[in-house]
Amino acid sequence: MDISNRHRPGCDSLVYLNKVFFDDKENASPILTALSTSDSNFTQQFTIENSGNCCCCEQELSDCTRFDICSTKVFTRSYRLNQSTPLTPSNVTVEGLPITAITTSGNQFIGDISGIMSEITRCPCHSSDCQRCPGNFVMITAAGPWALEITIVVEGTVFNSGTACPFKICFTTIDNTPLTITGGATFAFCNVDIPCQVNGISPALVIDFDACVKLLNPTLRVTSTNGCFRANLTGSLVVTPQASLQVTRKSLFNLNACEVEIPCDDVGQCDPCNEAEAACIDEKSGCCCDEEEHHDHDHKPKPRSDCSGQCCSTNIYSF
Repeated sequence: MDISNRHRPGCDSLVYLNKVFFDDKENASPILTALSTSDSNFTQQFTIENSGNCCCCEQELSDCTRFDICSTKVFTRSYRLNQSTPLTPSNVTVEGLPITAITTSGNQFIGDISGIMSEITRCPCHSSDCQRCPGNFVMITAAGPWALEITIVVEGTVFNSGTACPFKICFTTIDNTPLTITGGATFAFCNVDIPCQVNGISPALVIDFDACVKLLNPTLRVTSTNGCFRANLTGSLVVTPQASLQVTRKSLFNLNACEVEIPCDDVGQCDPCNEAEAACIDEKSGCCCDEEEHHDHDHKPKPRSDCSGQCCSTNIYSF
């Protein structure tokens, strides 16, 4: 947050803050991508669940291993545009007009709209009434390709040498080796609140990307390389790109402020592959538990995290 102070004799301190005028998310149409894991792009963690059957304790993968899959969950770790195809001003339009410029900050894109303010501002800065001004139409078009990092959790029953045991296997994309998702995405934002320019300070568009991912028709097979057995997962990924849009502007405030309590980002907690942390995953939705709805055995709220996995819409599509 950009904060600066300005003090005038006999007056309170005035503070410039980045005020958020609009904050929303939109989905694009899903992209269907074939999936095939290997030791070059995924790590894997195979565990046998505690079933009380001592024969399961020493269960290992072999040529005779067969799987019956009961459930799959996909957790998005990162979804971003490939560095070779960044957004350009022509990819982001307001009322059909390309924005002035785009800069990047981490995986975010900051859109400068100072050059088109005179054409998109619909209301005077000081209106005599308190009615809400009509919003603007913002369209974001990204051609791709995309870089996707995920964790896939597969659960079910494993059969080996006449023994049936419950299992869990986690596949995680290797760091700096994301999957390449080929396909474009278009996001349409209606009724976007874009404030007027004040003292030469124009609003900015802050754009961030994410994705909801689901797995169709999963199949597990065991392969052997130099005597080492490994489970390989195949299927089809349904990737629904998501775009977050904020409209911000540096605004002048004179106030006594208190910090707003906001839940921490999910950057490592609520790990579905960690037995101690997996308990906070809701089995039905695949999302982290909401502190208002889910409690532990002592009736204490479980930690709330913001997991991006199964909690998302795929527009009119159902999978």
